Amino acid sequence: MALFSGSHASVILGMSMGVNVIYPDVANKNSPPAVLYLLHGLSDDHTMWIRRSNVERYCDGKNLCVVVPSGHRSFYTDMKYGLKYFTYLCEELPRFIENSFNISDLREKTFAAGLSMGGYGAVKMGLTYPERFSKIAAFSGCFEPDKHKDIFEFSNVYGDSVAADDDVFILLEKAAKSGAFLPKIYQLCGNSDFVLPDNIRFAESAKILGYDIVYEQSPGNHEWDFWDRSVKKALAWMLD
Repeated sequence: MALFSGSHASVILGMSMGVNVIYPDVANKNSPPAVLYLLHGLSDDHTMWIRRSNVERYCDGKNLCVVVPSGHRSFYTDMKYGLKYFTYLCEELPRFIENSFNISDLREKTFAAGLSMGGYGAVKMGLTYPERFSKIAAFSGCFEPDKHKDIFEFSNVYGDSVAADDDVFILLEKAAKSGAFLPKIYQLCGNSDFVLPDNIRFAESAKILGYDIVYEQSPGNHEWDFWDRSVKKALAWMLD
């Protein structure tokens, strides 16, 4: 695998944004790799998946490009009092990646995943644009940010409350009613994780609405050992 680490100028955010890209040695022009947008958590940045997990090694020999962007503390949201991180993530970043790397543009080869805040962001990407993402995965997803106001700058991100376009439960229903092909969902959470109630409610809601969802609950906490195991499982599931 090749690892590209750098930054690019974001017009939408008005600043340079860091990004890491894991790119397969096996890629060729006739078989462009699938692409996974892999999102970090609240206190991390675009380097943390590379530094704290074995994701690069897990990709070895697979025809998969992994894009690890930076979302700062935005909850991957167009902030009420701040910058448009979701627009950057879903519009500007993909254009930059597509123009810079040979990757597949097929829905069945486009994925999103993330941990905690990034799990929420990945699910929001997939449910907002179900026509673009075939599979999404969330590890310890923080799906109810209004219940965790004490850990981040809630009012800067959302104002007084989470808007409908940022509420993954409303997005679940909207996507299900749209008639679009729905992304498959792989969701994992540890039994001792503080966001476990978020995950149980999300999985139950998705099942009621008829989503193809795999929910796994196993020993673990809000920690890298759990997320490392989770991303390994998710990669196998995405490429199956």
